[in-house]
Amino acid sequence: LQTWPLGMSKLWKSTKPAGITDPGLTETRKEVFSWDGHILLTLKHARGVVAADVSGTSDPYCKVFLSSETDKIPFLDGYKTKVHWKTLNPDWNEEVWAPVKTLSDKLSLLVEVWDKDHVGSDDFLGQYALTFTHDSLEMNGEEVTVALQKKKQKDKVKGTLTFTLVYKPVLQLKNRATSLDSVCSVFFSDSKKSVAFTPKQKVMDVLLAQCRKRKVSLDDYDVMTHDGLPLNLNSLVQDVPERVISLRPKKAKLNLWNGDLKVNIDSAVDLMKGDYDMTNPCCFLYLHSDSGRVFIDGTVRTKAIKLTTKPFWQQTFTFPLRNVPQQKMHLSMHVFDKRLQGAPVFIGAAHYSWDSFDNPTIGKKQTLPLVSRKDRKEKIDSGELTFAVDWVPNTKPRGTVRVLINEVLSAPKGKHCIVRIVSGFDTWTTDYGNVIPSPIGDGFKFRQELELEGMLLEDNIRLEVHCSSKPILGKAETTWYAKGSTDFTLKEFISKPEWTLLLGHPKTENAVTDPSGSFPTQLLVKVSVKPDEVPEGWPTPKPRAYDMSAYPKHILMISRGTQGDVQPFMAMARGLAEEKGWMVTFVTEQHFKPFVLRNSAVW
Repeated sequence: LQTWPLGMSKLWKSTKPAGITDPGLTETRKEVFSWDGHILLTLKHARGVVAADVSGTSDPYCKVFLSSETDKIPFLDGYKTKVHWKTLNPDWNEEVWAPVKTLSDKLSLLVEVWDKDHVGSDDFLGQYALTFTHDSLEMNGEEVTVALQKKKQKDKVKGTLTFTLVYKPVLQLKNRATSLDSVCSVFFSDSKKSVAFTPKQKVMDVLLAQCRKRKVSLDDYDVMTHDGLPLNLNSLVQDVPERVISLRPKKAKLNLWNGDLKVNIDSAVDLMKGDYDMTNPCCFLYLHSDSGRVFIDGTVRTKAIKLTTKPFWQQTFTFPLRNVPQQKMHLSMHVFDKRLQGAPVFIGAAHYSWDSFDNPTIGKKQTLPLVSRKDRKEKIDSGELTFAVDWVPNTKPRGTVRVLINEVLSAPKGKHCIVRIVSGFDTWTTDYGNVIPSPIGDGFKFRQELELEGMLLEDNIRLEVHCSSKPILGKAETTWYAKGSTDFTLKEFISKPEWTLLLGHPKTENAVTDPSGSFPTQLLVKVSVKPDEVPEGWPTPKPRAYDMSAYPKHILMISRGTQGDVQPFMAMARGLAEEKGWMVTFVTEQHFKPFVLRNSAVW
């Protein structure tokens, strides 16, 4: 509702559209939604897509994004269809239901076709983008066949996509409460997957069928709204007030892994020879689970050993696993020849899987022959890799911390903004922020609380600000660019209830500013800890109170460069504090923070 002041009554009465009431002293306009119901997208099939695998086939699936054109409200945010293996002509015949409610008269649909890969990132096969209204030809429910389009100029795309599109207003659905008309999908939080359904199925039938499919019991889950409020199973028989039902595993029933996974890459022998009968081998690590979660995607590797076919790396990598449901894990170790020029050349891979850390091979050295990568036909003649996987459980008590993301002020260049908190393999992400116009650089307002579960006091966390200048549909990873970040230990982070944070550039560590470079970007957050959600002895966030009159002087020192540049000024700051009793604020680059803390009495 928008309330108009008395001074606008005359103008309002002369221009008000039909359907708007005049209450006398003020005029109240009722919002009329252009779309209020469900969009039914039926993905029929694709024909003649690109062969992305060496076998001459692909493993295609679709991602679907749907949003309003004007206010960019996301209704579908990367919904995935089933994967059809080893085919160029997939038949999905899958219905996707999306609840829509917006004032915008136009909706934007984006369907992307991808090739599923077990190791590494999936391959792009094509896309189709459509902006439509109620009167668009595509909305008549008849089959539409379109040519797949490129996302980038270098993309190799061919083939067609066939689908139907229908809009069902809420008035057609209001008398069918026992069906899933008011439910778009069921979300399984342990696998991070949603399942969409047709409105002909009963709610309880859907929940039980999906649990049987996953070989689990509905009794092992808490049935909740997507916002985390509990739902009564008995009420689902009569009424469904929610469009999304979330199934969250009961913590007492779920066997979780908490600890450190250690991977030791020891050595290799008889590697395939590269240029000049020698090679410069290095080993890249990939780790993923049966549920599809990717922990390491080739971003971790050993050093390269020069001119040998028998490298001794003897490097150990530690990966913290926090609240990871027990499931089958797959580790792939890819050995490459790192050339002086050009891309590294693949010379073999070893694959190791386990479903329990009670496996007798855990903690022992193993030697496996090098083979080709999965789903690829590569000729690997020789080579063996020696490695070990070990598990160090962490039984320390864990707690839950709530972080309220308030605002980003003087934001860097971008039309859209999100905030992420990263700790280990876990990521918590806000929705899009609302723009705050400002003469000192536009900002974004969030007012969103993120719940960080299963945390240890010594955990490291990173707060990141990501922006995008492109029109987007959903929070697709490829459209977001990290603009700045700051790091804490959790113990330090929960010591204060409120923070105004400056950010460093992810590569240069320069201060992040607004587009003009005149004002630093600030991230405003609040931290809260509930006593019943954390172990005994955890600190409680308290404001830092200090009496400035107790210090004869307050000195601000700024230093950057190498540690050799910073050290003399740190010694001077310490001397002024200890000998003179002055308060010194020392400003330097983020990676010198441990060095400063070791030489300071920090309040």
